[in-house]
Amino acid sequence: MAEFLIGKAADGKFVCESRQIREYKDEDKYELQVLNIYPEVTDQTVLGFGGALTDASCSVLEQMPKKQQEEILQAYFGPEGIGYNTVRVHLDSCDFSVRMYAAAKDWKAGSADNVFRFTKEQKRINKYLKRIGEILGKPVPILLCPWSPLASMKDIKSRIGGRLLKERYRDWADYVCHYILEMQKLGFVIYAVTPQNEPNAWQIWDSSLYSAADEAEYIETALAPAFKQYGLEEIRICIWDHNKERVVERAGSILKSGAGPDVSGIAFHWYSGDHFDAVRIIHNLYPEKLLVFSEGCVGFGDKKAKTALADAEKYAHDMIGDLRGGLNIFYDWNIVLDMQGGPNHVENYCDAPILCDPENKTYERHLSFEYIGMISRAVEPGAVRVETSVYTEEIENAAFINPDGAIVLVLLNRSSRSRKIQCRAAGKRIPLQLPGHAIAVLTI
Repeated sequence: MAEFLIGKAADGKFVCESRQIREYKDEDKYELQVLNIYPEVTDQTVLGFGGALTDASCSVLEQMPKKQQEEILQAYFGPEGIGYNTVRVHLDSCDFSVRMYAAAKDWKAGSADNVFRFTKEQKRINKYLKRIGEILGKPVPILLCPWSPLASMKDIKSRIGGRLLKERYRDWADYVCHYILEMQKLGFVIYAVTPQNEPNAWQIWDSSLYSAADEAEYIETALAPAFKQYGLEEIRICIWDHNKERVVERAGSILKSGAGPDVSGIAFHWYSGDHFDAVRIIHNLYPEKLLVFSEGCVGFGDKKAKTALADAEKYAHDMIGDLRGGLNIFYDWNIVLDMQGGPNHVENYCDAPILCDPENKTYERHLSFEYIGMISRAVEPGAVRVETSVYTEEIENAAFINPDGAIVLVLLNRSSRSRKIQCRAAGKRIPLQLPGHAIAVLTI
C-alpha cells in the first residue's frame, strides 16, 4: 500500500489531502511522464532536521503564556510535530540576541584567575534546551557556533568585526572548551561545533574574519589540541559555516592542510544562492564528511499570500536540492520571532516559520513551517537517500528509504501547471497527479 499526501496553500491556509493507493500497476512500456526511483542506488544517511534556538527566540517564547510556549515547542519537537530532533545554539551573543554579551571578559588558558558566568540570556536558552530534551525523551543534540571571540582577544577589541589575534588562538579554544564543559555539566549534548559563524563577513553585529589559512591554523594548533586535552574529541568540528558559493575551495584548502584529520564536517548557508552543484562536489570529494546546512531564512517583507508561498517554496526547493547533493542535517534559523522579525540588537530583522505577538498573546504558523514539516516529518532520522530520474525539471524531487524500509518520495511543483507522473519503482508503476504550486510526499 502507498500513501500520497498533497499539501497546497488555499485561501491563506495550508490544506493537506491524503490518498491511499492500494493497488500498483504492473510495469509496462510507459515512456512519457516518468519518474524513476532506484532503491538499489543509495547515497548519504540523513541524520535529522532542526532550527536555531537563539536568544531572540527564547526571549519571545518567555513572553508568551506557558500553554502557548508548550504548543510551539511541541509543534517542532513533539511526537505530533514536524520532526525536529536537533538545534543550533550560538556561543555567547549573536545578532539575534537582545544585547551583546559573553560569559567572560577575558580568558587565559590554564589561568586560575579566569571568571566564567553564564549570562541571563544563556540561562534562558538553557531552560528551553532542557524542555526540548524532555519532549524528545533525551538531550537534544546541539550544534554550537560562535559569532565572535571575546572582544579582548581580537585585534580591534570589539565583538563587531576584526580578527582573533594569533597569540590568543589557544586562549579562545580553551574558552570554547570551558563553555562546552559547563553545558555538559547541565546535561546538554554538544555533538558538533563550528569555529566561526560566517568567517568571510565583517558584519555590523557580532562577527570575526578568518581566512582559510587562519581557520586551518586555529583548528590544528588550538581547537583540536584543546579538545584532546579536555576529552572532547568526540565533538565534531565542522568548518566554514558560511555561504555555498565558496564551500568547495574552503573545504579543499582546510581538508588538505594539517587540520584536515581533525575536521569531521562542512557547514554552509544559502544566502548567496542555490549552488547545489557545490554541495554535490564536496560530497563526492569528501563522502565521509558530515554536510550540515546550518542556516537559512527569508527577509521580513510583507506577508501577503503570494510572498508567503514563494518563501515556503524557497525552503522546500533548497532542502530538496541540498539533500540531493548529499546533505546530512538541515537547520532553519530562528524557530520563532516576534511580529517585527526580532528582537535583534542591530535591527537585522528576518522572518521565521512561527511569529508571536506577545502583546496580544497570539502566534501564527507561516506556510514555511508547513513546507519544512512536509519534508522533516517524512524523512526520518537514519533515512538513506536513493537516486531518482524525472522527465521534467519542474518536478523537484528527492527519494529516501526510511529505517522501517518504507520508500519516501518528496515532490515539489513550483509552477502553476499541474503535472502527471508515472512513478516507477521495483517493477511497479503508480500514476500520480501533482497540482501546481504543491508539495507532496509519496510513501510506499
